[in-house]
Amino acid sequence: MTPTAVTTFERETVYWSENDSTKLREIPITFHDVEEYYATFYTTLVEEVRSDLKDAYDGSIAGRRTFRISIERKWTESSCTYLELKLWIEEGAPSIVEGTVIYISSARVTNTRLHSELALLGTVATQTFEMGKRCEVRVIHPRDARCGAEQLLEAIRPGHSKYLWGVPTCRLSTHVRQFEALAAVCDTNPVRQNTPLGSWTYDVQNFQHYLLNPKRVAELFIAPPPPTVRQLNLDKAGGFVAPMQATLNTPQLDALLACVQRIHNSKKSDQPPFSLIQGPPGTGKTKVILSLANVVHLLQFHDYFEKVMSLVKAGKVAQADSLKRKRQTEQDNANTHNFKPRILICAPSNAAVDNILERIIRERFAQLDNSRYSPDILRLVSGDANVSTTAQSVSVEQRVRNLMEMSTLDWSSWYSRQYHTVTVSELKIKEHLRDDIQVLNSSESSIIQLYEVRDRALGDLARLERLRPLHHCTSTTQNMCSFRQISEHISASFVDEAEIVCCTLTSIKRHVLASSRPFKTIIIDEACQANELSTLIPMTLSNAHCVLVGDPKQLPATVKSLNAKQAKFDRSLFERLMVAGMRCNLLTVQYRMHPQIRMFPSSIFYSNALIDAPGLAKIRDLPSHRCWPFQPYMVFDAVDGQEIQAASFSRYNQVEASFIIDLLEKYYQLFPLVDDSTQKVVVLSGYRKQCELIQNMLHQKPTLGQLISVSTIDAFQGQEGDLVILSCVRTSANDIGFVSDMRRLNVALTRAKSSLWIVCKCEAVSKFNFWKALLKNAKERGCYTDNLQDALALE
Repeated sequence: MTPTAVTTFERETVYWSENDSTKLREIPITFHDVEEYYATFYTTLVEEVRSDLKDAYDGSIAGRRTFRISIERKWTESSCTYLELKLWIEEGAPSIVEGTVIYISSARVTNTRLHSELALLGTVATQTFEMGKRCEVRVIHPRDARCGAEQLLEAIRPGHSKYLWGVPTCRLSTHVRQFEALAAVCDTNPVRQNTPLGSWTYDVQNFQHYLLNPKRVAELFIAPPPPTVRQLNLDKAGGFVAPMQATLNTPQLDALLACVQRIHNSKKSDQPPFSLIQGPPGTGKTKVILSLANVVHLLQFHDYFEKVMSLVKAGKVAQADSLKRKRQTEQDNANTHNFKPRILICAPSNAAVDNILERIIRERFAQLDNSRYSPDILRLVSGDANVSTTAQSVSVEQRVRNLMEMSTLDWSSWYSRQYHTVTVSELKIKEHLRDDIQVLNSSESSIIQLYEVRDRALGDLARLERLRPLHHCTSTTQNMCSFRQISEHISASFVDEAEIVCCTLTSIKRHVLASSRPFKTIIIDEACQANELSTLIPMTLSNAHCVLVGDPKQLPATVKSLNAKQAKFDRSLFERLMVAGMRCNLLTVQYRMHPQIRMFPSSIFYSNALIDAPGLAKIRDLPSHRCWPFQPYMVFDAVDGQEIQAASFSRYNQVEASFIIDLLEKYYQLFPLVDDSTQKVVVLSGYRKQCELIQNMLHQKPTLGQLISVSTIDAFQGQEGDLVILSCVRTSANDIGFVSDMRRLNVALTRAKSSLWIVCKCEAVSKFNFWKALLKNAKERGCYTDNLQDALALE
């Protein structure tokens, strides 16, 4: 693949017609060759992108989000046509962010898309000015140069008084990154190592071998038993082993050690480039990820320590002339900086990424002597993504902003301070280099610390030097022109220096990470919520072993196209590898659910593999458990419930909603909260309209409304509550919609810690085997009632 292939991909996706949709082939578990892999995923991806664009387009038309446009400027750069637009967007309407596709036409569109429309791709986010908004876009030329869209482009004259009309849709950048990853793994041409699509350093043939035919690999590869801690040389100081073994249960420790062993052997050509950890609900997969990152960081730092000291003892560490230090760049410290730890932690969602990042910051890592330390960690944030305050504080954007907004006085002061730090550090390093080998051996920690201090100061000096034009240039025009370039350069330097980088899978910008230090290990959380192409994005950046952590029994990736979904485009790489027979470490000890709640999900989803942590029943016990019907697990049969379809096509059930409100009022009447209670009560439903109905009813009862959260099942994955009530809504005997999705139900049934109450019309849902088994189980255990009046009449 070549860079021009991206342009071809854009053209094929943004210019579609109703006739372009075709029946897709189901994505197989194994592939014969790279060509089959590429063709299968490419056609499915194109179908998904078109569906995404069409849904967004129709939504903009229905929501009257079209706007007037005037063309201010038109120019050509690197064979691409660019336009500067003025947009007359109503106040409160969403801005056009980088990567947004906009369709423009000479007349306002009121129904379906016009084939004469021209597609534009936002390259610079909108900026507000006195009469509207302004942005820059790149033209995506049509496939047919004779079509109406190309004629419209030819007719565009900047400054012309006639307005055009724009229809905003979705962002194309996520799909482009998926395409780039697909193209990279299918490109075996070593000549293109420096192209945007071929700039990865993995043993491509070995990677493709495992990617294309994991079933054959699983048959040939016999995984060794998990190593012991001592075999991995983690107990040198004796203090790290005990805490690790004390805080992880046996399945967690086995999973960690198996992954570390594969990471350690990853340079061998016969080793799989993946490790799989399946973490069912409440089994502590995040804890395993933190422990794994901790161990890998220690091992990588140990390698850094040994490599630097070997250079020191050999007298090969270059010492720069201090007189020239003022103009040195980050290349000065490359001979030691490149040895440092390098870990990439990803997930499909910002919430999952922030969860791991916040725990690393809060809990910190354990040293070999069991002391705690804070690793160098950086968060990459894409555009206007909603991230936590903690994540924002360590984001590359925040660090760049702090430097760019620095006053000239602060810049000069910081420059002098860091220059002094480099000078003093190098003088001390030179003093150590004069020592004999025995003294050097006793001063290893001090020498390493000096190199770390020097390298950090060198990085700061390089960034400050890059800022010099903003503080010593008198030309305002030159300042404005170089501002963006300086910002991007500084951002790249922060990314290059960071030891741990955290980001979402689709926010990874190839041009930023591909030019930085390669990652040595990649960890992907919630890997089963990402489609295969999204998972490939980080893997095409580095020759790194990738640890996939997730649960294929829970929600898959979101796919808009029905055709693509039927072709299994929502299946994750994790699940395909697992189905093919690749060894997976299953975490089996659960710490969340009361045993009465755990019983059915463990049986139906995990073949009774889940076991309760010691003492969990006592920990999750509530006084209400001894008062019917407020026991840990209960099914309420809303016999009179009726589903109603709203104008938005979502559904609601008034009977279920009213019963849930009455049940909660009775619960709090009998078991009022004490002052220090932190009990979290959540009502879940697969339908947004039902959530809105229950939320509105709670608002009418202020006291009750402050105590209860309402959420859709999908939005609540990865979270938990003390008491969870599931409203099923559906009452049709032929179709129960979301409630028939077993993976969605697995999420719903495993969120509760102490109590789970299910409200449904059993006659309707029992037509489906899953629900038939659930109701049979509940009745056998005495956890079922169809007498709702008795349940509410308890005094």
